[in-house]
Amino acid sequence: MTMIKYILQLCFFTLAITSIPACSLLEIGKQSTQLERLPSVSGTIELNNDNKPIYVMLLKQSSIELEVINQVMVNDKGEYNFNVLPDNYTIMAYVDDNKNAKKETNERFSFYGGEEENGGRNIPVKSGEHIKLEIFAVNDELIDLGESQISDHSYEYQRNIGKVISLDSPIFAVENAKLGLWKPITFLSTIGGGLFMLQDFEVGKTPIIFVHGILGNPTEFSKMIESVDREKYQPWVYYYPTGVQLDLISDYLLTSLNQLQNEYGFTNINLITHSMGGLMSRSFLMQHEQENSNFDVSFYMTINSPLYGMKSARAGVNSSPIIIPSWRDLATGSDFIKKVHNWHVPQEVNYHLVFSYLEGEEGDGVVPMNSQLSLSLQQEADNIYGFPSQHAEILHNEAFIKLFNKLLIADSTSLIK
Repeated sequence: MTMIKYILQLCFFTLAITSIPACSLLEIGKQSTQLERLPSVSGTIELNNDNKPIYVMLLKQSSIELEVINQVMVNDKGEYNFNVLPDNYTIMAYVDDNKNAKKETNERFSFYGGEEENGGRNIPVKSGEHIKLEIFAVNDELIDLGESQISDHSYEYQRNIGKVISLDSPIFAVENAKLGLWKPITFLSTIGGGLFMLQDFEVGKTPIIFVHGILGNPTEFSKMIESVDREKYQPWVYYYPTGVQLDLISDYLLTSLNQLQNEYGFTNINLITHSMGGLMSRSFLMQHEQENSNFDVSFYMTINSPLYGMKSARAGVNSSPIIIPSWRDLATGSDFIKKVHNWHVPQEVNYHLVFSYLEGEEGDGVVPMNSQLSLSLQQEADNIYGFPSQHAEILHNEAFIKLFNKLLIADSTSLIK
């Protein structure tokens, strides 16, 4: 099957736009513009001397209370960042004494730019603005929050960090994956996505994070997940709207893992990525290395990933009347691709590169070989494996799954040594 037919089948780029009703096109265009001009609020918290984790809350004033919209744990430099929709916000920081990522009544806190009884300074944020706030510190003494009421109305994707779920959940429906590509803001407000566990956390078992690609969802990894040794590993799945910029997707993944590491104390993860998820994961690993997170990535696998981008995405960016933000990153020669390839996977990360090919095709029927596999990527990877399989079908290929588990065993043995 030709590349163009696959593009049509997957609703990737320009030709897919023409089949969408006009009313939906207007909403898709609106959401794409919002994401392209997504504002942010960032700043720095003065770190305390007791090395306890500090969280920053993004709040919004309703008629009677402050609503928690989102929260992040500051990094090792005390820095935080929120990507937001245009609105008026308040910032509050607290010391998470019991490491449960929740503001308790007996935990110290401070609002940005105001007395606690006044609820802090109002921060108006406009489209396209990137606001950097002045540094501030959390009060050293425990104070009473007074009459202010704070309620948790946080985004679904924030509440879903570490939530236990089944792969049979209806949120993983194909219709929702399509929503995540075409209307990612609607996806975030209704479905949420997030970093999910498939069972309660168990100490001593290594988390394996499975990351899907464009228009994908975690159920695509069902055969691989079923094959994993549950005595040694606990599979987690990352579910995200694939129309969003890839840096935002990697930001959330790192934020989620840092929060869960703070709560559960794991020291190592394995990262398994397919298709566009593999391209995004380079950004994640870059950030992970820069922030000195308290967990290592020892085992890393990209599967049939467009690591050097897609010419079809470039064509879509150049000619489509509506451009989905992730297309810009996925396009051959994009700034995102240049950035992630000016960085190299650290030597301590055991990197396995998996590619596929089909007879009579450029590659696996979706991603061409020169994007899956180039000289620089061959030099980066510890091992390279090829399979005669279609782009998505490889995730159910018995020979591949057998190899996957063999590599996991070898990696765990080397860690023990």
